[in-house]
Amino acid sequence: MFSLLTNPNDTLSIVVGVMMMIIIVVAILLFSWLIFIAVDSIGLPNSKGKGVVVGKEFIPAHTSTTYQTVNNVSIPSTTHHPDMWWLTIKLKNDGRQNSMSVGEQFYDKIEKGNSVDVSYKIGRFSDDIYINSVST
Repeated sequence: MFSLLTNPNDTLSIVVGVMMMIIIVVAILLFSWLIFIAVDSIGLPNSKGKGVVVGKEFIPAHTSTTYQTVNNVSIPSTTHHPDMWWLTIKLKNDGRQNSMSVGEQFYDKIEKGNSVDVSYKIGRFSDDIYINSVST
């Protein structure tokens, strides 16, 4: 990025400078989103209610590889993602819905349309629900 200041006609420097700025902006936005979620949900009392399972999704185990360049050497970083079982729950009292990860045994015994007991929080600012737990 410093070479951009000394030689603004260097195309590679311009591309690298723009990419660095994009990465910085994305990192700031991601950090801001995480702070918002924390402020929106932490410290609120739990509510309990009834919900209905409106969706089920199984994501099989997989690996992903990302690359980081250090001293002009591309270094791969492989991450293993385990099996994930997701349920989408819709609250019966107001129709809000959200998804949460559950264990395989719970996922297998629940069907779409089943009624469940839900412990949740309602966001301070977003009015979204944050599901803490679900049981039959």
